[in-house]
Amino acid sequence: MTLFYIPFGYLLKFCCIISGNQYVLALFFFALIMQIVLFPLGIKQQKSSVNMAKMKPKEQIIREKYKGRNDRPTQMKMQQEIQDLYRNEGVSQLSGCLPLLIQMVFIVILYQIIRNPLTYICQMSKDAIVELANQIGYTIGNAAVTLENIGKIDQISMIAQI
Repeated sequence: MTLFYIPFGYLLKFCCIISGNQYVLALFFFALIMQIVLFPLGIKQQKSSVNMAKMKPKEQIIREKYKGRNDRPTQMKMQQEIQDLYRNEGVSQLSGCLPLLIQMVFIVILYQIIRNPLTYICQMSKDAIVELANQIGYTIGNAAVTLENIGKIDQISMIAQI
């Protein structure tokens, strides 16, 4: 995933530059850019939801037709009729999922970038982060920061100590 974190880190770094190094304002600009980029996916997901809502009454009619009949051949025939209904209407039952999954990937990437600003925004190496942590006296529990326990560093609280 680091392959994705680095470009987004550069984008957030650019937002920091245009905001005058105000981190909160940079996050606002970054969120605004992400909303603009994800807007078409949001529209597609909303249209899909509307189409699915329109199909629900027709699907219910088919389900009522087979109500109370639980044998396997009848259930398979009901599912086939429902699939045919969606196919004939040109509606995909999964079309609303893809935009949400793509948005979820962006959220996970954003979370990691915000959580590790020294790594992805400042582009500091692990050695440099360990050295900085030890210079400012940042500890993990009562232990000094080393390359072995660098994953336990809370970079945001470390920055707050500076």
